[in-house]
Amino acid sequence: MAVVFTCFYLTVAIAGNVLVPVPQGELSLSLISGELLDTTAVLLYVAQLVVTYIIVFFAFVDAGQPMLLARLPLLKDQRCLLILLRVASIILASALAIQVPNFGDFIGFLGALGNTVGIYLLPNAAYCLMVRNGRMGAEGDRTFRDWWVSVFIFVFGVLTGSVAVVGSFLQLIK
Repeated sequence: MAVVFTCFYLTVAIAGNVLVPVPQGELSLSLISGELLDTTAVLLYVAQLVVTYIIVFFAFVDAGQPMLLARLPLLKDQRCLLILLRVASIILASALAIQVPNFGDFIGFLGALGNTVGIYLLPNAAYCLMVRNGRMGAEGDRTFRDWWVSVFIFVFGVLTGSVAVVGSFLQLIK
């Protein structure tokens, strides 16, 4: 499934690259064209990114907040303070993103690296190691077939991930 998803994702990316000229800088430069469709597309994209950013950031904070509360128990009853800390963190991270030049390229590089490792390499390497160590079921042919599929996905991830990481890194240092 991961390979099919990646093939579709790459097809959309390549088609977009062929059909739509790449702006000379950040996405916001597409606003300069003055065309209603371009401006609307950019504004909708930015709105979607803002909402996604807030949701992901709040999920990250929800995962880390119990550790903070375990170390600082006096914050447990301070719900308003915790919400203010979240909002302040989002504002601080947003200000930092605005100040860092080519922040989109930086996020692209981190995303390419993190997704390659987290989606393709680590899960499939762990599965192959578990099969090799006998920790996965004793179903014989099925486990052997799944192992080869996992190896294929791992190799596919190395190849496509390398292209993504190197390409985004070159874009970052350009």
